[in-house]
Amino acid sequence: MALIHFIINPVAGGGNSLEKLVEAINTAFNRETYTAQLHFSEYQGHAKEIAELLVKKSPSFIVACGGDGTINEIASVIVGSDIKLGIVPIGSGNGLAANLRLPKNISIALQLIKQGNTKKIDAGLINGKYFFSNTGVSFDAEVIKIYEQQKAKGFAGYLKACFFATLSFKPVNAHITFGKHTVEGPQFLLFVSNSNQLGYGKSLTPNALPDDGLLDIATVEKIGFWEKIRLGYLLLRGKTLNFEKIKIERTPQAAIELPEKIFTTAQIDGEFIYFKTNKFTITVQPACLTVIVP
Repeated sequence: MALIHFIINPVAGGGNSLEKLVEAINTAFNRETYTAQLHFSEYQGHAKEIAELLVKKSPSFIVACGGDGTINEIASVIVGSDIKLGIVPIGSGNGLAANLRLPKNISIALQLIKQGNTKKIDAGLINGKYFFSNTGVSFDAEVIKIYEQQKAKGFAGYLKACFFATLSFKPVNAHITFGKHTVEGPQFLLFVSNSNQLGYGKSLTPNALPDDGLLDIATVEKIGFWEKIRLGYLLLRGKTLNFEKIKIERTPQAAIELPEKIFTTAQIDGEFIYFKTNKFTITVQPACLTVIVP
């Protein structure tokens, strides 16, 4: 009898999918053939703690049921192992799941997990912390900070957070090194991506791939208010690369220094994080995570 563990974020996507998810799991993984164990996270970081306990039992599968933040917590534990990661995308943005073409329909997602087709994907690291979709230390971090503080959630909540971040965020002076190439000066955007999706079908790095051994680093120098509005409009239209001031470097590693900072606000896979440093080493760990895909 196959044992499969589901780590579920019960508040993902506003908690609207929880009842349907549990029912679908019980239906798809019947007790005659499978033993499905459901584990519910209760706070930020709890999914990681659950995964750490499960890894000691050497399971073949762990399924992350949530958004990019839940996936990050679990994947960060099983990266580099033989454990297969299943994903049921019930979060808000679901950026990595969209990049991997995983269905939003819960029943179909569960059928894919039963089929067990897999591929290896890369992981990015920022000062030793894993990210699987993206990370950033600029405007995007300000958006996530505001988003987590406000009541409005979902796509409308992100739009609201973007608007207020546009008013409050001040470009950060940066020194970025890609091998022998450097970028210096105030940056409105300093965004590092392992996938081509932010979530909700939107992308700043549409050509990024999670399995090419490279990271896409997008920078936008200091721009005016109306240029910010235009960038936002192009992002919504899926035409980010039409923005003349966006520059994208594809690289396996980079070094970032923010000389005017002491501590740095950042986001990792859509979760706000506070670094007690202004220096960052960005690297990629190729083909280190086995993910169940269509």
